[in-house]
Amino acid sequence: MHRDPEPMTLKIRYELLQDASGRVRCDVTRQLPWFRKEGSIINWHRCLSVWDGSRSTRLEATDRAGRPAALENFHSAVIASEATEAVQFQHPREYIDSYLLEPASALLAKEGTRIVGRVRRKLGEAIVIEAAQTQNDGYWTSRFHITPKLGFAVTYAAHLFRRSEADPWREYLIFEGMDYTQHANGVWLPRRVVTTRWNLWGDEPAYLAARKDLVLEWELDPAVDDSTFALRIPAGVTVRDKVNDKIYIQSADITDQMIADQVAAARRLAQEQGEKLASPGGARMLFAACAAVVLAGALIVYRIKRRRKATLLKAGQHEH
Repeated sequence: MHRDPEPMTLKIRYELLQDASGRVRCDVTRQLPWFRKEGSIINWHRCLSVWDGSRSTRLEATDRAGRPAALENFHSAVIASEATEAVQFQHPREYIDSYLLEPASALLAKEGTRIVGRVRRKLGEAIVIEAAQTQNDGYWTSRFHITPKLGFAVTYAAHLFRRSEADPWREYLIFEGMDYTQHANGVWLPRRVVTTRWNLWGDEPAYLAARKDLVLEWELDPAVDDSTFALRIPAGVTVRDKVNDKIYIQSADITDQMIADQVAAARRLAQEQGEKLASPGGARMLFAACAAVVLAGALIVYRIKRRRKATLLKAGQHEH
């Protein structure tokens, strides 16, 4: 017989910023349990990630004491071509108007979606929409309670499962919004969301697997610029590049700033020497200055290639 474990309270801080074009910056710091025979240990884990519209970059750090400085010391990184790599945990929009990052209203246009009824809730009457069923080791679907009184916000969402068509549907993941506030642009947003996960697998009775009580603070139309969605990988970090199928150690020898400084210095030299064209030997000096620019560029390319080759070789040795 299954025996429920002792309840454990964990802390999480979740910050997500998304602009109108879909770019994302996500910063999550949370406690993670590490279960051992002699007892459990709680570690602090941080994930900082961005989606710039074409690829995502994610940095990770871990510290047992949760020290802010230690959680700035990232040890690994992932580069990918999917936006989902940057959105960690549940996207906050799933609590208000989305289903798998698409507007819940888009479900109405999909084949198999249907309105299954209306329910009375504390927040008012809600329309219940059921997504198309899928079959994979059982049957799966999702239901959403849309509340017209609150600007058609999704105030309750549940994912359901059943083993066969003869079995009743059972909710295994639930999101319930509370304490809604209408913002200046007319959107109703929850200040609290309770998520509940039930374990339905195996032959044992269902039991509560996890419950999260989230306190949400929303900021609409914050001031951001392009740098918000750019993330530099620190030197020494182990990088898993899913786009190019590579694993390597991020180099510290060559940085964009170093390259820019060298190019700028070469250009200044060319400009200074170019002003001496009227003097005897000026043409030779201009040629030398231009050659300096070319040489500086060649040295930069050579150093980058040498460093990349060395880091890839080092990563290959780690893999063996």
